[in-house]
Amino acid sequence: MIRMCDLVKKCVENNESVLLIGETGTGKTTAVQLVAKFMGKKLRILNCHQHTETADFLGGMRPVRSNSEDKKAAIMGKSGVKLFEWIDGPLVEAMKEGSFFLLDEINMAEDAVLERINSVLEQSRTLTLAEKSSDKVEVIKAKPGFCVFATMNPGGDYGKKELTPAMRSRFTEIYVNKKKKKSVLETRLCNLSYYQLILFLNDFFLSLLLEHVDRRCPEHIPRQNLPLRYRTDYLQCQR
Repeated sequence: MIRMCDLVKKCVENNESVLLIGETGTGKTTAVQLVAKFMGKKLRILNCHQHTETADFLGGMRPVRSNSEDKKAAIMGKSGVKLFEWIDGPLVEAMKEGSFFLLDEINMAEDAVLERINSVLEQSRTLTLAEKSSDKVEVIKAKPGFCVFATMNPGGDYGKKELTPAMRSRFTEIYVNKKKKKSVLETRLCNLSYYQLILFLNDFFLSLLLEHVDRRCPEHIPRQNLPLRYRTDYLQCQR
């Protein structure tokens, strides 16, 4: 985890977009969250799926939240009252703020949807927003500090595929190794309290001592020279 966070931080310092590739549960999203917390950056996350659309990260027209009088005036056709307004998506907000933006499970989305953000992954970090208005095109340039992250599982699972070469070439890829499974002993040791761990280690080394005394040199070490606890356990072993 420390190595992965350090690599992600280096990519951010060099103004590079990051793609974390690894199995489920390897800490890809957590690493990005830790880096954002360490650098004092706000992190906006979008979880991709098979039905993700461009409006999910760019924004779209939403009903205006107004009082009942404004709604009645709009229904009656009075001028100056809008029923819908444009709401920026998480990507546009991150670009305007200079914060971090994470596309989680990016390979779940369709390629046609992801191609819409190709210009954001270039060095210019710009986005042409034509969906906002029919008569005006807005060009958004990201503020300094803006960075795009993405996570994905290796292709092959249901609904998951490999990204196009054009998309992957715009990222700096970091492969995350799968965590090693803990043995039963390691799992039990992790669940022990500090006092229980001390008792466990004490009993463990005591059993090794008694085994050595019983098998190798019982005649050279008088039982009365052993501590009281060792002497009692020794007598129990002899029985």
